[in-house]
Amino acid sequence: MDSAPRAVEVKATEGYRVRVRFEDGLVAELDFSDMAEEVGYYTDPLRDPDFFRRVDIYPDGHGIFWPNECDVCPDRLYELARQAAGATA
Repeated sequence: MDSAPRAVEVKATEGYRVRVRFEDGLVAELDFSDMAEEVGYYTDPLRDPDFFRRVDIYPDGHGIFWPNECDVCPDRLYELARQAAGATA
């Protein structure tokens, strides 16, 4: 993928899910429960629901992150969003 569209809005919903909206109009709800259940320095804090809800967008709109620097890169984020929205290649 060349360059993924910028994320313009992200909000934690229920459980380990986030709704993300991109500048091209794509909106998807993504489930990050697998990532939150991983054992590791960056992923352990995500199991705390209050911490998980602190998800944010990088200032340049390319990717999302949590306060401990755990993040999802822009290309992967957009790929996941397209899959969740049922988009085809």
